[in-house]
Amino acid sequence: MNMFSEEKGKALKLPPIRMTEKGIDQTQDRPEEKAEIILPMKRQATNPSGYAKLYGKEISCIIQYTEVILGRTNPKNKKECFIPLGDHKKISRKHAKIFWNTDKGCFQIQNIGKNPIIVNKVDVLSNEIVDLLGKTPIKIGPACFYFLLPN
Repeated sequence: MNMFSEEKGKALKLPPIRMTEKGIDQTQDRPEEKAEIILPMKRQATNPSGYAKLYGKEISCIIQYTEVILGRTNPKNKKECFIPLGDHKKISRKHAKIFWNTDKGCFQIQNIGKNPIIVNKVDVLSNEIVDLLGKTPIKIGPACFYFLLPN
């Protein structure tokens, strides 16, 4: 299924996310369990959860910071707030920034690379900023994924 195509009458089904003491359990066979992700203002330091999740065919990552950089895989960049999207040349080393806007009370994505990104089927050019809602589809180069918020 193409994540950017709209099929009438079909709801988006995503596998559940479970946080354990050892990290993320991406078990597909537990549909009754829900994600234990919490919003920024309610986050507790002892909770191993995050603010949101990036989920796609080739990426599954909990966002645990209020600002993260997405970009091309670079072995030299080992920062915790960096999310690698692969080593394709259409992905800049630092291509996009996802951050929490306290004034608006929502997450936003900013294109900080030279190539456009696609958010909700709309091109986002360099230095443009777009609000992110739950289940927002994002495409950066060949990497396609959803931005997911807790229920």
